[in-house]
Parts: sequence; structure tokens; C-alpha cells
Amino acid sequence: MSAAAATPRVKSLCIGVDAYRHLERLQNAVSDARRMHRELEASGSSSSLLDNPTRQEMEQSLSALARDCRKSPPRLTLVFFAGHGKQLSNGEASMLPCDIPRLEESEECRRSMMTVADLWKTMSEAAHSDVKLPLL
Repeated sequence: MSAAAATPRVKSLCIGVDAYRHLERLQNAVSDARRMHRELEASGSSSSLLDNPTRQEMEQSLSALARDCRKSPPRLTLVFFAGHGKQLSNGEASMLPCDIPRLEESEECRRSMMTVADLWKTMSEAAHSDVKLPLL
């Protein structure tokens, strides 16, 4: 079997956050991410699961996914996020990790958020290639 044939068509990272330290806890985000992870793996995709991550853990996992995609490019790279999100005043959408201190746009909180722009930057820097990434 060739390397191209062995590479999964889809590589994904499923993130779920229920256990917020300073925000209202959620009940089903982690179970939603786990369910998506199982469905992706059952379909033959390569999927990683991240439960209740910090901002740093999210960035590390996204970088690892991007490096893996660089080594053996799939047809599609997918990131699934279930948890709190926030639209910033500049229109950017952000995913909130478990360690966000408050839900405001202070510099401290902004550094704790993972915006879609941050996600693109992390993925494209680590992949050093064209990134096509649907967010669910």
C-alpha cells in the first residue's frame, strides 16, 4: 500500500469544553466532541480528542495536527469545537478554553481566547502549506 493510500482522507481535532474555571459550566460540550470523534474514527478518519483544554493545550494540539497534515496531507482537515464562544467587537469569532479568566475583551482575556484567526495562524505556520480547514 502506498503512503498516499494509507493517509486518511480526513484528519481532525475534536475539542470539547465543559469545565470552565471562571464561566458557567456546560453539560454536553465534551460529550458532543467525544461523539463527533467516535463518528469520524468510525468513518475511517484520523481524529484526536481534547477534553477541557487550556489555551496552551489547544494551541499545542492544533500545531501537532498541522505538523501531521504536513507529513501526510489529507484531503480535508477538520476542527470541531463544542463549548463557549464569543464574537469580539471587531467581528472575530473566538473559542473559549477552560482557563479564560472572564468573559470580556481585556488584553488578558483576549490572550486566553482562541480566535478563528489564531487557529488559522497556528495551522498555517505549522503546516507551511495551503490550509483548507472547515470549522464545525
